[in-house]
Order: sequence, then C-alpha cells, then structure tokens
Amino acid sequence: MSGWVLRRNVFVDTGWLDLTHPGTILENNTFLRAGRTNTPVTMVVQHPIIVRSSIGATNVVIRNNVFVDCGEASPIVGPEGVGFYFIDGPAETILAEGNFVTGSPPGYGTKTNWTEAPERNGGDPGFVNIDDPLGPDGVPFTADDGLRPRADSRLLGAGVGGATIGAYELPYVERVALEAERIDTGAIRMRWPKSIWNWTLEQAPDPGGPWAPVAVTPAQVGQFLEVEVSLERASGLFRLRR
Repeated sequence: MSGWVLRRNVFVDTGWLDLTHPGTILENNTFLRAGRTNTPVTMVVQHPIIVRSSIGATNVVIRNNVFVDCGEASPIVGPEGVGFYFIDGPAETILAEGNFVTGSPPGYGTKTNWTEAPERNGGDPGFVNIDDPLGPDGVPFTADDGLRPRADSRLLGAGVGGATIGAYELPYVERVALEAERIDTGAIRMRWPKSIWNWTLEQAPDPGGPWAPVAVTPAQVGQFLEVEVSLERASGLFRLRR
C-alpha cells in the first residue's frame, strides 16, 4: 500500500506516527505534546514522526506542519534535541519543508538539530489558547478552537507556497448572515445568529457611508439576536461589523 495522505489533522497528547509506506504525504497538521508517551520505543526515537525509509517509506513528504512541545527527552538527548521527525534510514527521497518546531511554553525553546529554516525554529507559534485546544464549546474544528492561529501568528503565510503552517488555513473568520423582515407592527426586524464575537449592527444611507451603530440594544431570542427598527428609521443600508 502506498500514497497515504494525512492532511489537516490535530494531534494532541498522542503517541508517534510510524510511517512505513512509500509516497506518504504528511501536510498541514498540528502536533501538540505528541510522541511523549513513556515507552521504551519513544525513549529511543524521541520524536512524534518516525519515517522508516529503511523498510520502504520512501518518497515521503513532510510539509507545513507545526510541532509544539513534542517528543520525549531521555538521559542521552534533552528536550532541545527532540520533538519533530526522525528519518530511520536513507534520507535522499524524503522531502521535509515549511515545517515549524518549538519547545514547551512559556519559553518555546529552539531545537539544536533542526535542519530546516532557522526562522521556523523556536518561539511562540501564536495560538489562540494553547491550554484549551477544543475551545469553550468542546468541539474540534469550530470557531473557538484554541489551536487556531491568532491574527498576529508567525504561522500565517510562513509555509511553502505562502500557506499557513498547521491544520487551520487562516484565523477563523465567521460568516454571520443578517436577516430582515417586516413584522405586523410595520417595523423591520433584523436578526443574526449568536456568536462567540460581538457583532454590531450598523446603518448607512449608501455603501460609501458614513456607517453608524443602530442605537437599539439587541434582544436575545433563542439562538439569535434581534433588533426592531421602525419603518421611518429603516431607510438605507444595514450591515454587521465586528
């Protein structure tokens, strides 16, 4: 079997990935505290990814992944020498590029045996909240995930081809639909879904503005926020701004 693709996954507090098949692509994944289980094997290899090129894992691509606080130190190798990938065998057909590695918070130390670009070695990766990977809702790959990059994250555009390093493509931009309907009183009801962010309803006479907040406090109705605007005040355009 060949041609496995592991893309846009998040690995937190897991063991290691043992790659034995040719043509495997490991791309845009996020690893946090991976490969740190205290087993004899980990104490030898000390990395979250092992590429077994000696037994067939050739033409492997490891690209645009982020490794944070990974690997297991040993009496022989300290934490500065572990935490990304290890090639067990010939490395001629292995392509590793665009990856970022760093140590444990809050220091986020560098790695001494990192062979990729030094600017992607060490330092704060810029996650929203490294201590809460799932975010307040407890669900992976939603808006509040703690391992999403912040707007100032050094992972943004730092990968191969200008890609963002890690499992998340960009800082999350929520798309919130604004609905409007005329109700029995003659007013216009505006409503939009509740969000983890505060959205402000604004009004303007035309697209060029000036835009100003609507001076009505939204009321929460179920999973929505609602504002009622009299017909006299409902002329022009409305938008939500965060």
